[in-house]
Amino acid sequence: MSAYDLTLGTGQSAIRFDGGAGIVGARHGWGLQNLTDWMSLSDAKNDVNERALQHGALDPGQTTRQSALITATVAYVGSTVAELEQAIYALNGLTAEPAAPLRATFRGAAGETHRDMTNIEITVPSHRGRSRLSDITIDMTAIDPRAYGAESTNSTGMAAHGGGLRFPLTFPVNFGTPGTDGRVRFTNTGTATTYLTLVVTGGMSQGFSLKRVETGQTITISRPINMDDTVTLETYYGTVLLNNQSILSGFLTEYDWFQCPPGETCTVQFTPLGTVTGTPTLTMTASPAWW
Repeated sequence: MSAYDLTLGTGQSAIRFDGGAGIVGARHGWGLQNLTDWMSLSDAKNDVNERALQHGALDPGQTTRQSALITATVAYVGSTVAELEQAIYALNGLTAEPAAPLRATFRGAAGETHRDMTNIEITVPSHRGRSRLSDITIDMTAIDPRAYGAESTNSTGMAAHGGGLRFPLTFPVNFGTPGTDGRVRFTNTGTATTYLTLVVTGGMSQGFSLKRVETGQTITISRPINMDDTVTLETYYGTVLLNNQSILSGFLTEYDWFQCPPGETCTVQFTPLGTVTGTPTLTMTASPAWW
């Protein structure tokens, strides 16, 4: 297996394009001929405020990056023409009507990165009755231009005191039940700001609060959360969903959304509000991001 390949999709339906040598020679199956703009920096735009009643404009505002446009050029080597055609049908079926953006994962010498792709267009030249075909182009758009590394997930319950020592001491010494600080942490080792997925489970009679310790930014939901409820917060979109279907944005009493800049550690403090039932839990999922 080469250290240069692209995979479209996940699970059993995923298709891997091998970037090793000889992809249009004797090698059987899908090969990656070229991958354009995966490591390019996407176009930028700036919001410009015109000067009132005079020529020119004020200094440009924050720079934002536009969508990344990625092109993969691939080939297929089959044993028969029918096999080649079936492989192309499978590729079209994978990309034509995905239920969600299609995951594209690139593996290079520095490791794996992935993007979620939309607006996929495939151009297939005529095979002219041959069982192998090259120069098939796959044009894709990544609405979020960042490339992300492997996901990291960690969880915590609410903060709790430890058991401590009991006197008089007896040996072996029993330090009691360890305490928990009610915090989750993630370090962004990439070069671009990354965002967090925060999942909270109940129950809490008055909701909960999530605070980024380093900056003091806080998100608070003021609403009863049942024991069997799941609340999902996406800091990229600024959205809150109850059980993946009901929008809870109207119950946000604090909404200073935070993210994790490159090279920084993001520590989130989980604080249940009101009466607590069950075992409330916060789970944070995040990936390092690169431009």
